[in-house]
Amino acid sequence: MDNKTTLEIANQTINCENKPNCEEYTPLNLKSNKNPDQGEDANQNDQEFNNKLDLDSSNKESLSETIPKETPNEKVNNKLFKLTIVISLFFVSCTIYSLLLKKVAIAAPIYPFSLTQLSPLMGLIVYSLITVALYVGKKIKKEELAFPKYKAFIIGLLFCLVNLFQNLGNRGNLVPGPYVMIINNFVVIFSFLFEKLPPLRKKHTRYQYFSVVLLIIGIVTSVLSKLIAARGFSMKKSLLYVLLIVCANIFLSLSFIFIEWQLKTKHPKLAVQYLWSWVCFFQFLIGIPFSLLNAKIQGLDHSKIWSNFEQGVRCFVTGTNSNQSINCHSASVSWWFCICFGMIYNLAMGVSTRLGSATLVWLVKTMILPTATILFSFKWVMGENATQFHGLVILGFFLVLLSLLIYRGDNTVEFFKLKYSKKMNGFMKIPQNPNLSDLESFSEDTDSDIIEI
Repeated sequence: MDNKTTLEIANQTINCENKPNCEEYTPLNLKSNKNPDQGEDANQNDQEFNNKLDLDSSNKESLSETIPKETPNEKVNNKLFKLTIVISLFFVSCTIYSLLLKKVAIAAPIYPFSLTQLSPLMGLIVYSLITVALYVGKKIKKEELAFPKYKAFIIGLLFCLVNLFQNLGNRGNLVPGPYVMIINNFVVIFSFLFEKLPPLRKKHTRYQYFSVVLLIIGIVTSVLSKLIAARGFSMKKSLLYVLLIVCANIFLSLSFIFIEWQLKTKHPKLAVQYLWSWVCFFQFLIGIPFSLLNAKIQGLDHSKIWSNFEQGVRCFVTGTNSNQSINCHSASVSWWFCICFGMIYNLAMGVSTRLGSATLVWLVKTMILPTATILFSFKWVMGENATQFHGLVILGFFLVLLSLLIYRGDNTVEFFKLKYSKKMNGFMKIPQNPNLSDLESFSEDTDSDIIEI
C-alpha cells in the first residue's frame, strides 16, 4: 500500500465515524492491512503517517485554543462602546458645525442659494473620493456598495423639501429666532411617533414617553429668557410660517426614519459614505429647479439667480468680495471649517442611526440647543455677535441631558437585566417588554442560548 492509498483510507476513517465498515481502516489497523511484502519500509511509513496525524490534530487543538471567542456580553458591550463613540463624535461635530454655519450666515447673508447648493456639491466630491480610496484599498467590498439608487433619490428629495420649507417659514421676522429653535426641536416628537408606524413598528415604554416630555420642558427652559424678550410675534399673522417650519421638521424626521429603515433592515452592510455620495448627487440636482423658490424667498429677481450663485461660490470658496456690504474673507474661513465638520457630522449621523435610532440621533442633537446657546454667549466664539447668557440655559441643558439618559438608559439597563436573569435562573422567556425593540441591533448578534423568545 503506497502513501497515497494510506492517506485516502485515513481520510475515509475521519469522515465516516460511527460507521462499522470504517473501523478496520483506522490508523492503528493500517499495519494489519498493508501488503506483507513491503516489510520494514511499510511499517516505517505507517509510523510516520500516524505521527503526522497526531501532530496535525494537536496543532488544530492548540490553534482553536489561541483564537479568542467573543461572548454575547462582549458583543453587546462592543456595540454599546461603538455607539457611544459615534454619538459623541456626532454631538461635537454637529455643535461646531452649527456655530460655524451661523458665522457664515452672519458674514455673507445674501448668498443662501449658493450656500444651499455648495454643501451637497462638496459632499459629493468628498464622499466619492473617500469611497474610491476605501474600495481601492480593499477596505470595503462590492456588496457594501449595492443598493437601489432611487432610495438615495428619495432621501435627497426629502432633504431638499426640508431646506425649502425651512427657508419659506424662517424668512423675515414674523417667526422670531427663539420660536424657530423650539419648533425645529419638534423633529424629536415626529421621529418618536413615526417609529411606531410601519416599517419600524417600534414600541416605547412609559419612561421613554416621560423622557420626551422632559425634553420639551428642557427645550422651552433653555430659551425661556429669549422668549420673554421676543417682540413682534403674533400667532394669527405667523400661523402659516409656523406651519411651514413644522412641515420642514416632518420631512426631516421622515428622511431619517427612511434612512434608519434602510441601514438597519434593508441594507445593513451598506457603506454610509457611499450612500451619502449618492444623496448629495441627487440633492444637488433636485436643488436646481428649486432655485426659483429660493429667489422668491430671498426677494431676488429671476434674472439674477445665477449671477448671485456665481458670486456666492467665489465668496465662500476663494473669499473674493463682490459686494462691499459683506465680509467674504471671514465667511470663506468659516465655510471651509464648516464643510470639514459637516462631513464628519453627516457620517456620524448615518452610523448613529444604524447603531441606534433616528429618535436617539435627534435627542442627542437637541442637546446642541442649550450647548450652542452657552457658546453663543462667549465673545471669543462669536465676537461682537455674542448673545446674552442666562442661567436658565444651564437648567435646560441638564433637563435635556437627563431626558437623553432616561430614553437610552431604560433600554440598555433592561436588556442587561434580562440577560443576567437568564444566566442566574437557568431559563427564562423575555416578557412582552416593548422597550427591547430599540435594541434590535444589539440583540441580533446574541446567541440563542442566552436569550430565548
